[in-house]
Amino acid sequence: MWRRMIFALGVVALTSSGAASAEPGIPNAADLVQKVMQSVVNIKSKAMKPKAADGATQSASSPALSTKESFGSGFIIDTQGYILTNLHVVEDACEIEVTLADGSPYKAEIIGLAPKTDLALLHIRPQKPLLAAHFGESDKLKIGDPVIAIGNAFGLGMTVTSGIVSGLNRNLNFSMFDAYIQTDAAINHGNSGGPLFDANGDVIGVNTAFYNGGNARSGFIGIGYAIPSKLAEYVAVLLKTYGYPRVGWTGAIVQNLTPELASALDLARMHGAIVSEVDKNSPASGLLRAGDIVMKVDANDVDDAHDFYFRTAPLLGRPTVLEIWREGAEHHVSLTPAEWPGEAPNPSARTAWPKLNGPGMKMDFGAEVSDITNELRQQFDLPPDIQGVVVTSVKPDSEAADAGVSMGDVIVNAQLKPIASLADLKAAIHRAIDEKRSVSTCLVRSKTGFRWIVWSLVDFAP
Repeated sequence: MWRRMIFALGVVALTSSGAASAEPGIPNAADLVQKVMQSVVNIKSKAMKPKAADGATQSASSPALSTKESFGSGFIIDTQGYILTNLHVVEDACEIEVTLADGSPYKAEIIGLAPKTDLALLHIRPQKPLLAAHFGESDKLKIGDPVIAIGNAFGLGMTVTSGIVSGLNRNLNFSMFDAYIQTDAAINHGNSGGPLFDANGDVIGVNTAFYNGGNARSGFIGIGYAIPSKLAEYVAVLLKTYGYPRVGWTGAIVQNLTPELASALDLARMHGAIVSEVDKNSPASGLLRAGDIVMKVDANDVDDAHDFYFRTAPLLGRPTVLEIWREGAEHHVSLTPAEWPGEAPNPSARTAWPKLNGPGMKMDFGAEVSDITNELRQQFDLPPDIQGVVVTSVKPDSEAADAGVSMGDVIVNAQLKPIASLADLKAAIHRAIDEKRSVSTCLVRSKTGFRWIVWSLVDFAP
C-alpha cells in the first residue's frame, strides 16, 4: 500500500512567491536562488509506447505505437555539459531535449543509467562552459535545516519552493539503497531530477518523489523525498566513468536488526544487519549464512541494512573483512566483493527509436526521414492532410539537432517546392547540388508550427 502512495515526479517546482525568504535560516534567499538556478535545467523526453489493444489485429513485427512526451528537471554537474536527473524522467526515451536557464535548447544523449537508484546522467554539447552546481554533504544534514527546491513543476517552467528537512533516512522500499531525505518544500509532478539546495547553495539531494496520501489525483501535501547527495554524487561518477553503476556486491541480502529481532536472539547490541539470504553464486557463498549479524565492514560499524550496502558498494575487487556475530560469538570473514550482477546496460538502450518498417533515408545533417505511411501517421499523430516526409530519428550533436528538428516533424517543402515523398526530397537535394549550392533549405512542420531550416550539402550522399 505504501508504494502505491509514493509518486515519482518527473520535474521539480519552485514557487517564487517569497516563500523562500519566509522560511527560517535562509538569509538573502532571492540572491541565492538567482545564483543557483543557473545550474538547473528543464528536460523534455519522447518515447514510443505500445498502444492499448483495441481489438484490431496487430503484426508482431509492426506493433501499434504512440509517441509519449514527458517532462522533468535536472542540474548541471560539470561545466562541459554533464547533467544529472532521475532515470524515470528519461527512461525509454527516444529523444531528450534539455533547456538551460537562459532558454537555450539542446539535444541530449544518455551517458549512463542507474535503475537501482533512479538516476541518469545526460550530456549536451554547450557552446560555452556552463555553471555547474556543487554537491553538499547530505550526511551532515539535521532535521529542521532549511532547504530550497528548484525545477519545472507541472511543466510550467523554472519554479522555486522552500521548506525544511522534515525527516532523514526514509526507506520507501524502492531499492536496497533507499535512504531518502524528507522535506516539506513543495515537490510536484515535473520536479523529478531537480536539485534540493541547502542554505549555502549546495545540492544536498535530488528531488524524486512525493507522498500523496493514497489519492492518485492529488499533488503535493507536505511530504517530498530526495536522493541524498552523498549517494547521487557517487553514482554520477560511476555513470560518467562506466555508463552504469559498477559497484561491489557480496551476495548477502540483509535486513535491519529490529529491537524484536535483537530480543529474540538475546542480543545486547542494536546495531548491525542480519543476513536473510545468501546468493549461492556470490563471494559470500559458503562464508555467510542466514542469521549472521554483520556488525562491521573493514572495522567500520554497520548501523543497519542500508549502511551495509553503502559500505560494501565502493569495495569492488578489494579484499574486505566483515565482523559478524554468529551463535553467541564474534567471527571475522574475509571476502572480495564482485561486480553487482545485472547492472551493465544493454548497448542498444540509448535514446533510439524502435525499428520502423518501410524505406527511409539517412540525411547527412543528422536526421533520418521516411515516407508518411498510415502506421507512421498514427504513431506520430500527424494530421490526415499533412504531406511530406516524416523525421524518424535525430542524432544528438548534429545539424538537425542544433536546428531544433525532432522526431515526428514533417518536411513539407524543399528548395521552395512542396514535397510529398522521399523521391521529391531527393530530387530537390540533387537540384541544389547540380546548381553548385553549398546549403539546402526546407520547411519543417512541428507540433508548435512551421519554420525554415538550412543544412550543409558538403559531402551529401542521399
